[in-house]
Amino acid sequence: MFVNRIFEIKSLEKLYKQNQAQLVIIYGKRRVGKTELIKKFITGKKGIYFLSDKTDINKQAIQLAHQLRELTGIKLFDLVRDWYSLAETIQEKIKEKIVIAVDEFPYLVEANKATSSIFQKVWDEYLSKTNIFLILSGSSISMMESETLAYKSPLFGRRTAQFQIKPMDFASSWEFYTDLEFPKFVEYYSILGGTPAYLNKFSTKVSLWENIKEEILIKEKYLNREVEFLLKEEFRSPAVYQLILQSISEGATKLSEITAKLEMKSTNLFTYLKTLEQLQFIEREIPITEKNPRKSKKGLYKISDNFVKFWFKYVFPNKSDIEIGSFSKTKMFINSDFTIYLGSIYEEICKELIRNMIPSMRIGRWWNNNTEIDIVGINDQDKEILFGEVKWSNKQVGTDIYLDLKSKADGIIWQDENRTERYCLCSKSGFTKDMIRLAKVENVMLIEGNKLV
Repeated sequence: MFVNRIFEIKSLEKLYKQNQAQLVIIYGKRRVGKTELIKKFITGKKGIYFLSDKTDINKQAIQLAHQLRELTGIKLFDLVRDWYSLAETIQEKIKEKIVIAVDEFPYLVEANKATSSIFQKVWDEYLSKTNIFLILSGSSISMMESETLAYKSPLFGRRTAQFQIKPMDFASSWEFYTDLEFPKFVEYYSILGGTPAYLNKFSTKVSLWENIKEEILIKEKYLNREVEFLLKEEFRSPAVYQLILQSISEGATKLSEITAKLEMKSTNLFTYLKTLEQLQFIEREIPITEKNPRKSKKGLYKISDNFVKFWFKYVFPNKSDIEIGSFSKTKMFINSDFTIYLGSIYEEICKELIRNMIPSMRIGRWWNNNTEIDIVGINDQDKEILFGEVKWSNKQVGTDIYLDLKSKADGIIWQDENRTERYCLCSKSGFTKDMIRLAKVENVMLIEGNKLV
């Protein structure tokens, strides 16, 4: 099932219309939808999709040549013996526009460290002079960046475009389960996140627990080991990175807390954290009002992806029981605080909703040593600030929550004398009549589930 990716498809189509050679880099984590995007783009065009592996790279050039022979009928492709002769034949014999998508380019690099240099020469001497649309794609973010995008890469400066494919947002993810009501899909999304391959796994015909058990806990299912494979794909020695993610999952979100938990020097730990952040396993969050975010000492770390977050919170701590097919402890563990977990996910969903409703605002959180506010939005140009509270419970939100939010807002120092204040409440279960009346008087934005009241 292909969902969304409208921006990427439109951008690729725009490049395709240009009368010149294109070298496009597409990368992102496993199962995020790169292959489906490429195949969707190729549909209706003359093109081939080639999945690389870790065998001899010249043999793979011959395999690709055979595909081109079948596509074009050009017999000279039968004489190809390496990437150079393949590119030379393309330059000499193919005058029309053809898409050539080489997926999992990092596998070629693993098979031969000179691959990027070979592709540089192939591009410079042959393919750049054609009308070929060449796509290099890969799942290892670190390797794709170092081998195709980095300044020291032989391919640096050759690409005509690059796309980092990220997990889909909440609204796009919901398209996989349009028959589910908002609260139910939040449960799915809190576990599977926005990765298309994961979203395809759950069934609406069974309970949430049955989905978790059948698709995540059973050790033969790929989701059971998916996080470990993601880490191994990026890191040769993933053990330390796994320990860091485990620590964050257990509530150690400050640099000092993670340092203490792992008994590691902060200077060494910071390097690992920076790498995890660059590869989008974690995010460093700072209070939205901080003037110099990079230098702020108030940073808190959190796991970026919902599935990775769920796996470390509920699966990893119970691995021993899960390995022998005993799931009762895991079920009890999930039932004990899943509502609290959902609350943190709903908070992120509300931030997304407000960003879409008020695109002029920077949306984040705010906290100090004594208090925190779930959502704070800032419009620097208009000196406008929004304060939001998020509640995921079966109880309607009343005026007490709103008045408490107003009290907490007084503690935020930002454009104090000149600012315009706005307020927003997000609730799974709606609002009391008194709160609805007060909201009309004081112009408070009310969001029930995902809809404005």
